[in-house]
Amino acid sequence: MRIYKIAQNKIQFKDLNVGDQFYHSHYGISEKTGENTYNTNDGSPKNIRNIEDQVSIIRSPEEQTEKQTMDIGSNAEYPSAALSNFSPHSFSIDGVSCASMEGFLQSLKFDDPERQRQICALVGGKAKGKGRKRKWFLDQTLYWLGKPMDRHGSEYQSLLDRAFNAMFESSEPFRNALKASGKATLTHSIGKDDAKATILTINEFIKRLVKLRSRLT
Repeated sequence: MRIYKIAQNKIQFKDLNVGDQFYHSHYGISEKTGENTYNTNDGSPKNIRNIEDQVSIIRSPEEQTEKQTMDIGSNAEYPSAALSNFSPHSFSIDGVSCASMEGFLQSLKFDDPERQRQICALVGGKAKGKGRKRKWFLDQTLYWLGKPMDRHGSEYQSLLDRAFNAMFESSEPFRNALKASGKATLTHSIGKDDAKATILTINEFIKRLVKLRSRLT
């Protein structure tokens, strides 16, 4: 389905051949007055055939992102921001309720299970702040429900897989954001590549998002 925008009159509507399918929004057409004629919000009729030269095609969100690079970050626009670990996508893993992926990840820096549960309930910057001063990198050890794990071991990678899968299954907004990213190449410029310095590298993050996105097609 093509989407058109008439730049001068800020009219946006779908397929010219289907006159009654159009967007109202802040661009909107107020009403259809004839087979190919619409009233704009200022009340003036516009004939589609007479203004096609002024019409530019705007592709659907999925088409727009097909050849784009999408940099994920909490301060970006949708859907990039909604794919950030800061976003409030709730899920449960091993009986622990998590309000966001960031809460879950930061909790892994603590060896006390009760403290982990508390941090899992946090979102965004509040969750990030709780783990900022933890020196887990000194021995490269992380924890889940009291059990220590080697940051570079397969057990840790499996835990990450389970957490992202749980969020995917539980959070419809997360799935919608993944779908809206279309075929865009996902990046995370604020992330880190060194596994010794971060609990989730850029590659560990992006490859899981891409794998989950593939399940939606």
